[in-house]
Amino acid sequence: LRPSATPLASPLLLNMSDSTTWAKDSWRSRPIKHQPTYKDKKDLDRVRETLSGLPGLVSFEEVKTLRNKLKDVYEGKCFYLQGGHCAETFSCCNKDRIQPMLDVMSLMTKVITDYTNVPVLTLGRMAGQYAKPRSSPTETVNGVVMESYKGDIMNCAEPDVKGRIPDPNRMIQGYFRSAACLNFIRSSTHVNNRVTGNMLQRVRMILGSGGIRSCFHPGMVGFGEDGKFKKISKDILMNPAHQLKTPLQPGQNFFISHEGLLMEYEESMTRFEAKSKDDEGGVPFNASTHMLWIGHRTRGLEDAHVEYFRGL
Repeated sequence: LRPSATPLASPLLLNMSDSTTWAKDSWRSRPIKHQPTYKDKKDLDRVRETLSGLPGLVSFEEVKTLRNKLKDVYEGKCFYLQGGHCAETFSCCNKDRIQPMLDVMSLMTKVITDYTNVPVLTLGRMAGQYAKPRSSPTETVNGVVMESYKGDIMNCAEPDVKGRIPDPNRMIQGYFRSAACLNFIRSSTHVNNRVTGNMLQRVRMILGSGGIRSCFHPGMVGFGEDGKFKKISKDILMNPAHQLKTPLQPGQNFFISHEGLLMEYEESMTRFEAKSKDDEGGVPFNASTHMLWIGHRTRGLEDAHVEYFRGL
């Protein structure tokens, strides 16, 4: 779990002007990196068609709410907190792995709010962070050359030559695991979980790191070095019900996010929100997550990822 500075791309930065016409597949004419090569094109087309017909995981209104809150972050009126794993695995889509993350993020949100007197915008790097870029397209395991593991949504983690072949059907598995994770978050984050001293010390360790603290809101300067955190911790632990007062509510004060890496998946999850009944086009948005971002390795201004993002 790690708080982070604003990602390289946010919903506030996507409407870049360009002389060419944008379409959800216009990225295909641009150079692209870190993508799998699918051997069965018919299978890929079937998966893309299936994903395109499935309901979006998030709504346009929720994405718009996040955009407005990010404006407050930019203006220094709100604290930005993003936490999660570098990459999720399908096997982590269960209560025992999801709930502890929500507990700590909820507690961090409360501690930061109480410490700074500033509202917190909380994002989970979860419910879709199934792809990861790799430095090399292949690796050698016990003398056998095979494709590198690129995340569960592309191939398997086990060092098996056949399993490392990119399988488009994994995108459908990724969709349903994202949906299951998000459904669990929507149904469980209203539950105020018991706060323990160990949880508070973990929060102190994370937020009190000098390297991390340097990129925080000015109100966090000195965190962990004064008595304010001790008072906040005592107040929380002395709460008779040992409860957090402000639950995480997806689409309101909590949002999911992931790196937009696998372009076949992201294009298939693009939806259009009609402005009116007569609007035949609509506003394009990515319905796989509340916030999609461009990673460091795929942010070339003339490349495919930026081309896709500029139209959202």
